[in-house]
Amino acid sequence: MAAEASLLEVLNGIAGIEERLRRDVKKFCNLLEGILKGLCEGGVDLGRQEHRSLQSNFVDIYMCLKLHLTFHFGHQEALQHTELAALGSQLSQEPEVIPELRYAIDPGSKLLEIVSIQIIFSVWGT
Repeated sequence: MAAEASLLEVLNGIAGIEERLRRDVKKFCNLLEGILKGLCEGGVDLGRQEHRSLQSNFVDIYMCLKLHLTFHFGHQEALQHTELAALGSQLSQEPEVIPELRYAIDPGSKLLEIVSIQIIFSVWGT
């Protein structure tokens, strides 16, 4: 009886972690889409170097999130994640591509780089 209760507790814990991961990926995608929209609507004229840096950071985060979903749930579920697919489309990424292990990064750090670049250009311009 105690073993069954422990197993049930573990399974419930795993289900909670999986649901949190799906929700966190959704929040990250929505946040990135908001930043992209703000940059486009804000009329900020980024230099070539800054534009490449932002694009690279966005792709890194996209691939990182996709890698997380692929690792935990499989490639099919990563392909079916609505917000991730929309973000990939905005970034002109091929949905079938399975991310390489080099994308096993902290998406929060990359997000800070994006926000830093955005703040610098909104305050000081080019």
